[in-house]
Amino acid sequence: MNKQSRYGRILLFLLRNWNALVAGISLACVVVFGLIPPLQQYLPVFYFAAANAIVWTLIELKTLIRSQEESIKTYDNMRQARSDIISDIQHAVRRSRAEEPAKIRFIGGRIRSMSDLIREVADDLSSGRVSGHANIVLSSIDPNFIAERLLPGETDPSDQAQRNRRYSQSISSIVTELLERGDFSLGRSSCSIEIVHYRSDPSIYAIAVEGVAVYWGPYTWAAANSDWVGPENGCMRLATSAAGYELIRDWIANRSSLNAADTQLMQERVGENE
Repeated sequence: MNKQSRYGRILLFLLRNWNALVAGISLACVVVFGLIPPLQQYLPVFYFAAANAIVWTLIELKTLIRSQEESIKTYDNMRQARSDIISDIQHAVRRSRAEEPAKIRFIGGRIRSMSDLIREVADDLSSGRVSGHANIVLSSIDPNFIAERLLPGETDPSDQAQRNRRYSQSISSIVTELLERGDFSLGRSSCSIEIVHYRSDPSIYAIAVEGVAVYWGPYTWAAANSDWVGPENGCMRLATSAAGYELIRDWIANRSSLNAADTQLMQERVGENE
């Protein structure tokens, strides 16, 4: 280890622990100087130094606790989290560059709630209310899959089939509309939207705003109407400083990549059959 590296580590240690060192040294001096009458006149100096170090230690502890509380936040549903989601996306977009757009990954089910968020982001960029660059990837249930899927529960299968066909048409309509709304470059702002599909029941809904935060919540099966409940369930926000942020972020990125590859594979198979 060279001298510069060693001095750097010593300096870093002092910066991190100065208050504890000052408090410890001051208290030790109080004990020693208190036993030597000629030196007792200096005790107020050490009282002040120790008290000052203790106060700053308490301030740092309070700041640390507050930052930990703010790094993880829970909501009753995704609608309640909407303003924070939009704020986080705008923050990421504003600090983006054309060559490095803000990466935003959405994983939804029938994508009604997710599409509302994407519309707002795209409209903010196209109108000039927000300047920046966004690269959006949205994963949704495959329309053909949901049209054929029947769930156990209290809803008659024929009623489910009719309802799910409507779901399928709705997803296809939303996809068409979002693709038309995205993929633009206007001066200082640009937006690209990619939509991929998965052919399975939804497990979680999630939003990853790269470098800012992730949001995620569970899908649950509702036996009463033989359907899935997603964004109506509670969700959690994990900031980059929160434990578990990287785990959820990487899972969302991995699942988005899988859905993209699976979508491409399905398109190739359709092309071969035509």
